[in-house]
Amino acid sequence: MRLLLSEVTYASPTLSAYALVAGYDGKRRCVSIVDDDIAHCEMVSDILEPLGFAVQSFNSGAECILALRNRPADHIHDRSQ
Repeated sequence: MRLLLSEVTYASPTLSAYALVAGYDGKRRCVSIVDDDIAHCEMVSDILEPLGFAVQSFNSGAECILALRNRPADHIHDRSQ
């Protein structure tokens, strides 16, 4: 079997390059995550919270809209169906 793959003409970043990210400067930002699968919400929270983001998770768009009336988010990541 022969795979017809294109040649890599640039170096790929290594995992260690990404490990240097430890947070960000400036105002703390709030991210709202909307997904009907709680595992997806937890995964994104596990990535963002150590970087300093405040994270709100919701299981539906309707739930998110109700909550955002009291606490607006800087960004909304919606993966719900």
